[in-house]
Amino acid sequence: MVMISPKIGILFLLTLILMVLPTQIKAMPEDSIQCVQSQLNAANFDAGPADGQIGKRTRKAVKAFEDKFGTISKRKLSPSTANVFCRKIGLIIPDLKEFWPSNSGWIEVVFANSVDQKFRSDLQRSLSKAVTAVSSTVGVEVAGKDIIVIAENASELLSLVKEHSPNSIHKNNPFIKASCSSSRKITGRAHQGIIFMCRSPGAQVGKDIDETWLDYLVSHELLHLVQFQLSGKPARWQGETEEVRTFGPFWLAEGVAEAFSNRLGWGTEIWALRELNYKRLDKKLPDLAQLEKRKAAQKGQLVYNAGAVAAVDLLDLHGFDTVMKMYDLLGQGENWPNVFESTFGMSHASFYKWYLNVKRFENDGRAIRKLVR
Repeated sequence: MVMISPKIGILFLLTLILMVLPTQIKAMPEDSIQCVQSQLNAANFDAGPADGQIGKRTRKAVKAFEDKFGTISKRKLSPSTANVFCRKIGLIIPDLKEFWPSNSGWIEVVFANSVDQKFRSDLQRSLSKAVTAVSSTVGVEVAGKDIIVIAENASELLSLVKEHSPNSIHKNNPFIKASCSSSRKITGRAHQGIIFMCRSPGAQVGKDIDETWLDYLVSHELLHLVQFQLSGKPARWQGETEEVRTFGPFWLAEGVAEAFSNRLGWGTEIWALRELNYKRLDKKLPDLAQLEKRKAAQKGQLVYNAGAVAAVDLLDLHGFDTVMKMYDLLGQGENWPNVFESTFGMSHASFYKWYLNVKRFENDGRAIRKLVR
């Protein structure tokens, strides 16, 4: 198990060690619910026992807190939004951050027994870099606890996901099996609270696995965990329309993660990432309105290529901190079109048109490194 504090300091990174302990770690929403209850109780709002169960006393205490300090979120307190409430209460009253689950480690890693010590150390190095980059580039304080599980085959991975995640993502999830058949020898995917990764048996970094690919993969999925922590996520049964309304468009989530992870993994400047993906699209940009829902992933690399171009456009204009502020506002319950316009100063429809027509290259063919409106 690897534990990484949200307070990332040079000394901590130098002394970070890999620990393997026989634990039953879970990425539990109950932890964030208990955080909310403990914070409310400490602030003299009676939420009842900090038992991780949302009852009438807890809801009444939330309302009393909001009556005094303002609305935390227009969304209801639930297992999927509890971290949003936990984080926001701590930001309103900083002393209450002591109850954040992340204080005992933001990221915990559980390896299957088959994963050797050398790879565990290599993963530790990559994860440390990614967590540091989140702190320095994105500038977000995370409140909840997330988990990474790593195995060497689909059966082993499925077992770890079922054991360490309270969500039902293991049910009929094709990505779990697909994660164990990558030509890159390791791949993975993030869901709220958890990243699951699968390594080809015995594959080693530097020999079978490109080190830059591992850095890219870890940082890409880690950025998704930050997005989930800020915004919360609706249950899949609520449908893709609700997911877009409360979490924003799929192209943006993937595009921002691409920009972040390419810079960390491949050392790619974000303007160069835009140029590369623009050329991959043969300079024929798709309509972003068709890439908003998760089903856009069925279009293959299209949503990632177009998402990278559009996300870098926004990052040029506003920077990572502003883009992540959008996810923070989504967590407060504003719907996506309103949040987009208030964050970026233009409606999403206007941005979609701008993205199709903005000049990205000089007359001599050189890529423009920073766009302006």
